[in-house]
Amino acid sequence: MMTHLLERFPAGLFDVTLFEATPRLGGKVLTQRFDTIPAIYEAGVAELYDYSDIGLDPLKMLVQDLGLKAVPMHGHAVVLGDEILRSEHDFRRRFGLPAFRALSEFHKTCAALYSNSDYYEGHVAVDRQHPWAHRTFREVLDKIPDENARRYVEAAVRSDTATEPHLTSALNGLKNVLMDDPCYIRLYSIEGGIEKVVEGMIGGLKQTEIVRESRLVAIGRAPNGRYRLRLRNHDRTVACDFDRVVLALPHNCLSQIEFEDLPLRLAVQKHLARYDHPAHYLRVTVVFERPFWRGKVGGSYFLSDAFGGCCVYDEGLPRLRTLRCARLASRRQQRRRAVQFGRSRTHRVQWRCDNCKFVPGHDYPLCCCSAATNARRAAAAPTQSPWSWSSLGFMAST
Repeated sequence: MMTHLLERFPAGLFDVTLFEATPRLGGKVLTQRFDTIPAIYEAGVAELYDYSDIGLDPLKMLVQDLGLKAVPMHGHAVVLGDEILRSEHDFRRRFGLPAFRALSEFHKTCAALYSNSDYYEGHVAVDRQHPWAHRTFREVLDKIPDENARRYVEAAVRSDTATEPHLTSALNGLKNVLMDDPCYIRLYSIEGGIEKVVEGMIGGLKQTEIVRESRLVAIGRAPNGRYRLRLRNHDRTVACDFDRVVLALPHNCLSQIEFEDLPLRLAVQKHLARYDHPAHYLRVTVVFERPFWRGKVGGSYFLSDAFGGCCVYDEGLPRLRTLRCARLASRRQQRRRAVQFGRSRTHRVQWRCDNCKFVPGHDYPLCCCSAATNARRAAAAPTQSPWSWSSLGFMAST
């Protein structure tokens, strides 16, 4: 993003070099495709935040400048056990008026304690003075007078806090509660995948030198006072001097760099200690033949208390077409959908087709092949052996 902004300055004012430790740019912004079906899914960042209703939103402006189409996302359903609560009114019908009042009062308290302008600005100094800054989220949750209201709130924010309530501040929990209020932020994705944003920025970098597979090892001072970077590129170490250095690294990668300048090292150590709150996601994407959840839950995603709390995204896969089928399937039967678990354990599913008999070890259903190939595969296939596959998983760990 910074290199994209620097490219707007007249050429010749400065030289910019972008170092990337891996072969690809984008980090946790990662859109992937299935090997066996023409469908994409988000393996990294699942959504983008829209603040444009409150103030300046550089990311939303970038999306527009790149000519990309923003796809609004919304979701209101929360699943508690076997109960599917599509709205707070469903919650009231199921658990009664006292529980509904407790839930409403908690949401009103959160909004009263943190305005949307405070949310947008996010001043650290203001947050430090907040009455919930030095309390745990568990303490606040336990003050909710109704047990079902507490369970509802805890399940709704679990995938966003990405940690246990007693390990995060009440203020952080409050911010994640307010994420569901469109007066604070709105969610959206990008048509064709969020990685389109990265691709668009890379395509516009005309003056920036991009060096891939170069991992930063150490930062020190050169004799002339400039910053000296030592980078590891495959089997060799190189040194480069720069006037200014900007680090855009995850917390755990920042701690692996050696800072040779004492004041800088002490400052970075203080920063690392202040934000030493590991929270990562285990993501699983699963393809289903039919969107069986539709009609029960709607929207782009829903929240569930399964696996300790997760967010389930409906990726909405495009229609799949079989070009050579012995029997023509209906349009409904040709549809596939992907569900992405924002935070869950490894899951295994069976994928069956009403018209095709999938054979282990083959990528195509039998009815999509020639008659001779069908006969040969059918003879080699075990009886009643539906094609199954392990779920795709993505996990960032410290």
